[in-house]
Amino acid sequence: MNQHALDPHGHSAEHDAHVMNNPWPPVAAIGALVMFFSFVAFFAGQATLGWGMLAVGVAGTVIGSIGWWIDLVKEQLPGPPPVGMPGQPNDFKLGWILFIASETMFFSAFFGFIFYTRFRAETWPPEGVPLPIHDLTLPAIMTVLLVTSGLTYTFAEWSLMAKKRSAMIVGLALTTLMGVVFLGIQYYEWAHSPLKITDGLLGSGFFMLTGFHGIHVIIGVVFIAVNLFRAIKGHFTPQRHFALQAAGWYWHFVDVVWIILLVVLYLPLVSGTGGVAH
Repeated sequence: MNQHALDPHGHSAEHDAHVMNNPWPPVAAIGALVMFFSFVAFFAGQATLGWGMLAVGVAGTVIGSIGWWIDLVKEQLPGPPPVGMPGQPNDFKLGWILFIASETMFFSAFFGFIFYTRFRAETWPPEGVPLPIHDLTLPAIMTVLLVTSGLTYTFAEWSLMAKKRSAMIVGLALTTLMGVVFLGIQYYEWAHSPLKITDGLLGSGFFMLTGFHGIHVIIGVVFIAVNLFRAIKGHFTPQRHFALQAAGWYWHFVDVVWIILLVVLYLPLVSGTGGVAH
């Protein structure tokens, strides 16, 4: 059988062998598993073990993700795909849609925790617990940044379709910059917050939601920064640009989660009367 012949799904035998023997997805998955188990060690009071597992987990996740990402970029470069690695945009789209769906369930569980905690509590915020914010100034600035960054990213996508490469690069650069500024403001908010993660359900809920959302923003910023580099290198065309489209879906998802977080978490803290303002 000709190893370059395509099966009914458009895959060659070499492509199937490459997918089956690709070491990067297992490396990234095992790294992520170890990283999350490190949190269990921390909560169990095993800080030394936790830090060791965290270092190994982060290293495995980063190395596996970079290797996997390089392979995916090679598959999607303009021109004929590498032998044995034909690009499969439909597979990528389905996989990315399922990934975002899983992330939706992930955040839904956390929002469910906040709703349950809030409506079961006699007062919200809880009496005597320091509030992480005293007004909506910083959350409002962060909201403007994220919403505007979604618009600049859409502008970058439109610019690509209009074959305006310079405008696409500007849009991606602005989006990356606003994402970094958002993270800087969130770090400032955390660093100056009197609320601690050990301050009961409010503390754990606040830092859990804002922390996981922040991690997703970091992932999105890295994704967009890589796309910016690739745009500068001329990798994207109006016919072949799924990486740009996927990052856009993810970034808009992050925007929507933040808006829900603003309404569900931040607004009740400012309008409530139970906590201790600082």
